[in-house]
Amino acid sequence: MLNVIFFPQIGFLIAMQMDPDTGRSLWEGSEEDVWERMFTSEAIVYYKNDKMKEMDNYFGDIHSDICGKSVGGPQSNVLTCLR
Repeated sequence: MLNVIFFPQIGFLIAMQMDPDTGRSLWEGSEEDVWERMFTSEAIVYYKNDKMKEMDNYFGDIHSDICGKSVGGPQSNVLTCLR
């Protein structure tokens, strides 16, 4: 099974289940679609390919953008009250 996931500050990644016997996923890209292995967890191997990089460039770090905006408003209100 192939999943595309998003990690804040890392971006979009392909997540594939790891074969416990080999420590590799069942598919690791091709010559036309090169997958760069980024890291692994106990059962998942995470990759980045050109499509994931394209999504990173298009969407940016969505999580940080949202968190930055949600903190900015209340924080500026507190600073105004403290003056």
